[in-house]
Amino acid sequence: MIRILIAFKIIDDYDDILPADWENLGTNPPDTSYSKRILNCFDEAALENALLIREALVAGGSEVQLTALTVCPGYSSHILKNLPAIGFDRVCTVETDADLRFDPFATASLIAGFAKNDGGFDLILTGKQAPPANSGMVPLILSELLETEIISDVSELSVSAGEGLAVVTHALDEGICVRKAPLPLICAMGNAVHSYLRIPTLREKLAAKAYVPEQLRKIPSLAWGIALQNLAREHDERACVFVPGSTPAEMAAAIYENCLRGMIK
Repeated sequence: MIRILIAFKIIDDYDDILPADWENLGTNPPDTSYSKRILNCFDEAALENALLIREALVAGGSEVQLTALTVCPGYSSHILKNLPAIGFDRVCTVETDADLRFDPFATASLIAGFAKNDGGFDLILTGKQAPPANSGMVPLILSELLETEIISDVSELSVSAGEGLAVVTHALDEGICVRKAPLPLICAMGNAVHSYLRIPTLREKLAAKAYVPEQLRKIPSLAWGIALQNLAREHDERACVFVPGSTPAEMAAAIYENCLRGMIK
């Protein structure tokens, strides 16, 4: 059986948050109680690609188990209810009161602790980054903790159960690379070809309505000791410089003089 773990994050829709709520944040998160909850876009791609991999493997006669895991700071979501409806075998949440927004090591440590306790996985999919920090460090730290190869910025992948290999398409600075990598493997999804998670039908929702996500509270983690000291909204200052001149040549000369004086950059 091929075991696949997808680590995903449910985030606030930051486009909904009022600018005033970003002011004077200090060490406390902004009030986002009025914003809707959505999947992080890269994690959404990881979830959908896991379903596509499972469909291809099952068609070839392989048995696949999909486990979705989120580090969930004390909230539930309709998203968790939709996952078993569209085909995920297990949906697990790690409940914690810790502030993990800017602590990628603690987040990766919780995911790694779950993976080890659960017996290990052949393939782990994550998004390459997630708000609000967007550090991109969680998949890399996870790779170190599990001592498993990682491929970042993945756009497409497939798995051959018989060969124990994954065929991965991912972005490099030099261009697009297609390579084969042995399992176990961690893939951090980037701008994926299949980036949107399918929507369950009403029949699928009704069939899975009795499913209750597994809530895990005691997961081994490593203490990292990161503490947020202060957080403030960055303000962009804009200035307008009127350029004199009645002809294009005069205006160009005025712009040049202002650049010399440092008024225009």
